[in-house]
Amino acid sequence: MESSPKHTVSKEKDLRPYVDQQSQKTKGKMEIQARLKEYKLHFMVAIIMSVMVLSLLYAAPRILDILAYFWPLFASTAAFLAVAITFGGFQQLSEETTGEGIMEYVAGRPGDSHKYD
Repeated sequence: MESSPKHTVSKEKDLRPYVDQQSQKTKGKMEIQARLKEYKLHFMVAIIMSVMVLSLLYAAPRILDILAYFWPLFASTAAFLAVAITFGGFQQLSEETTGEGIMEYVAGRPGDSHKYD
């Protein structure tokens, strides 16, 4: 009978490192869970944004379909710009800076009122 208590004591001594390792693992898991809870909002936003981007990529039309639909608009705009540049030429820079005349008119400077008569 005396050997039985010694045997249980030796088992307890043998289990202590195992119990210590398990408690350290549990503490490590708890620390990880606490850190993850800090970033819960960030994870949710990242997941929602990923789902939105993926759904847009899945549902969006292909670029060639868009070009095929709008090619008359693109062609007419290009033609208008070509005609405007060809016949209108480039505007020569004037002596007064752009918008200066309208600013004086709006400001109502009486000395400069003869310019607009």
